[in-house]
Amino acid sequence: MVQKTVLIVEDDSSTRLAYRATLEKAGFLVAEADYFNHAIEQLEQGSVDLALLDLKLNGKSGIDILKYIRKHHPDCPAIMISAYADKNNAIEALHEGAVDYLEKPTNTKELIHVMQHWSDWSALKQENTRLQDYQAMYQALHESQTRYQHLVEGSPNVIYSLSDKRGGIYYSKQAANILGYSIEHLYANPFLWSESIHPEDQQRVMEVYGGFRVGQPFGVEYRIRDAQGNWLWFYDRSIDRREENGEVIIDGVVQDMTMRKQAENALHNSFVESIYALMRAAEFRDNQSGAHERHIGQYSRLLAEQLGMDEEFCSTIFYASPLHDIGKIGIPDYILLKPGSLEPDERELMKTHSTIGGHILEGNESPFLQMGRVIALGHHERWSGGGYPKGIKGEEIPLPARIMQLADVYDALRCKRPYKPPFEHAKTMEIILKGDGRTSPSHFDPDVLAAFEHCADIMNDIFVAGDDLEEG
Repeated sequence: MVQKTVLIVEDDSSTRLAYRATLEKAGFLVAEADYFNHAIEQLEQGSVDLALLDLKLNGKSGIDILKYIRKHHPDCPAIMISAYADKNNAIEALHEGAVDYLEKPTNTKELIHVMQHWSDWSALKQENTRLQDYQAMYQALHESQTRYQHLVEGSPNVIYSLSDKRGGIYYSKQAANILGYSIEHLYANPFLWSESIHPEDQQRVMEVYGGFRVGQPFGVEYRIRDAQGNWLWFYDRSIDRREENGEVIIDGVVQDMTMRKQAENALHNSFVESIYALMRAAEFRDNQSGAHERHIGQYSRLLAEQLGMDEEFCSTIFYASPLHDIGKIGIPDYILLKPGSLEPDERELMKTHSTIGGHILEGNESPFLQMGRVIALGHHERWSGGGYPKGIKGEEIPLPARIMQLADVYDALRCKRPYKPPFEHAKTMEIILKGDGRTSPSHFDPDVLAAFEHCADIMNDIFVAGDDLEEG
């Protein structure tokens, strides 16, 4: 049981010591004071549970201390004690907030009884206050939970909790609405969610979930199959917590992004159609370029993959690279369609197709057309310098253009031109890797050249397959 502290305020030292001995024997802790200021110091310095105040003190009276207690320590019961049997004094003390009034000389048993009574009363009052606080907290928590539940159930997103040991342990009703399964079915099949993720996305999802740190939010985008067998796109934003038993609980919010993805795909397709329209315009001017343009996308993507570029880069260069010669639209027919070798002045005019292509493709926000412009401007530059139109070299040349440069040379060597016969794959490799006086290995980025050497046989397959080979 916690001991209560009684503050004794009495200016007679012998009486004060007698009270102290009696109360300590009864199990109380005791603090003492003999005048007003000393009593205030005791009240402010320590934890005082009850006060025993002599009515008459030197200087300010016990009533003054009582008033201070009522104002600053209202939960501390104060008992007045006086040698003057005056009803008016008792009434005044009780009016000012004293809980009891004793007369001197005080009977020891009565003193202990009164102090114990008000000590118990104080403890009950404090317990009642705590219970009221708990009740208010419980009510606030209940209201908060109710509001949260309304928010959860009213959210257009799926809110869930998964256990690394038990699978799904909570799903908001939107899980049933979106996936087409009943909530009961989801709970009866706790691993249905993870098992319904698209096979192509499962490894990426596992890498994200496997790489998280407890308490750190993470997000991942994936496809999931609904009850009707349709593939939906989800964006899953989650955070995890570890229970005392070591179980990891993942709490997440899932946004259905299917409609957004459909819109993105439609926009993507419109960009691709625009690119193909530009390609057809170039093919219409130069009947030699049709197969060449279709090979180029495959070559460029393959080389980018060999260089370790991400999927976004590889996909973009696949669609952007066929625009490398779009500037030939601006080259006169007598040069573009000339069956023989070009004269020096004609060759200089032909070189302007890079700059023309850059102008055609400038000012676009599409990532395909932006990369297409970079390629159009830079695919005739050389790693060692001496190319055109700017004569830049090394890493000054953007990577997409460096990739395209090698892809363009490979396909040009393989194809028949008015000024040359088509070369076989082996001959083409020899020219690129060893040089022939016109083409030199120093023209190419060494990393791109190494990537080419590694995947040259696949590029040959692409050339042989021709128009039948589509992006895979």
